[in-house]
Amino acid sequence: MNASRLLSSHYRSFLRLVWKFEREHIPLLRVSQLAIDTEFLDPRATVRATFRSQQAISPSISSAAFARLTQQFDILLHAEDRTKEAFGTWQNLLSRYGQVQLSPNTVSRAVEDAALVLPDLALGEAAWSVFDIEEEEETEKVSSSAETCGKIDELANGVSQQAPAGLFTATGKVSEAAAESGGQLQQLAHLHKVLVEELKYIEKPFEWAYEGLGPLLVRDVLETRRGISFSLTILFSCIARRLGVSLTPVPVSQIDVGSGHSIATPELSKWLLRHDGMAVLGEGGQTLQQTGMGSRAPLSSAWYWDPVKGTICDRSEVLLEFPHLGDHTGKGAILRIWTEMLRVAIVAHQRRGDSDAIAHCLHQLLALDLTDPGWDAMLKLQPVRT
Repeated sequence: MNASRLLSSHYRSFLRLVWKFEREHIPLLRVSQLAIDTEFLDPRATVRATFRSQQAISPSISSAAFARLTQQFDILLHAEDRTKEAFGTWQNLLSRYGQVQLSPNTVSRAVEDAALVLPDLALGEAAWSVFDIEEEEETEKVSSSAETCGKIDELANGVSQQAPAGLFTATGKVSEAAAESGGQLQQLAHLHKVLVEELKYIEKPFEWAYEGLGPLLVRDVLETRRGISFSLTILFSCIARRLGVSLTPVPVSQIDVGSGHSIATPELSKWLLRHDGMAVLGEGGQTLQQTGMGSRAPLSSAWYWDPVKGTICDRSEVLLEFPHLGDHTGKGAILRIWTEMLRVAIVAHQRRGDSDAIAHCLHQLLALDLTDPGWDAMLKLQPVRT
């Protein structure tokens, strides 16, 4: 069989395996040894894109990648029931955002949707054994999410009421101030003044052993007004979107998904908020490029807000302090933030010595990135079932 026909056979095998992932509601984003573009967030699209250029892949590489992916599927398939439910939640999020029209506003919405379900996703099987029936679980989750959204709405309304006329829009439409650099600076300064200086949403020293997951969860940060850099940027991004401002959380270190950092590094990353200017959704879900209201400014002209230190800097100033700034954009930014949620949850569970919860979150993290080096140890420890 020549190389072309062999690749065609591998392509069909991959599509059948993709179907198995989909049938079991297991996320599938990146495949080890294959050049997968995370911009898709769509497994079928990634496989098609990979095999479309036969110059980028050889039969031997595709064969090895398929064998590894089959092993990974087997391991994920036999995860704990609660973990498999979490896989389904991530799969639903991926389906929701995999093919939507992309804008920075999309990133903020995707991050908020994940943050709302994170209290459920980050807990292990044992933590949920206190619930009596599934109906009570579902009722509590829906009520908690609605309550969290309501509190974010209230905060956004409060910020808007204290702002000068025209600085924000209460309906979430694009404000004229977002189109100009000076207006963007005023928006960031006002957000910091109200949220940090007046309402005291700040980062304080804490111990995971005593605080649990509270400093990570937006739901809890809303109540305590204490969080980590990462959770504060998520909350402030959600508030800003309701005011017609697109703020994207970015890590100060350029650490890609798949680097192994998500598992191996216990330290928490510092995060900033990048003002994405006019690139938010207008009426009818259209981007500003479509409505003719403007175009997205390049990253070189973006402003960055550090809500912990209170500084607002342009990109050149930020790069002086953080030369390896992790300025992810597009759907790659969504995946980077989602995986950080799980990585921080693992750190918290490690500090608390909760091995079941660690395994629960670790399996989710590995499911979201099948290229993570953590898979090497997992595949050695857990042989394929027959």
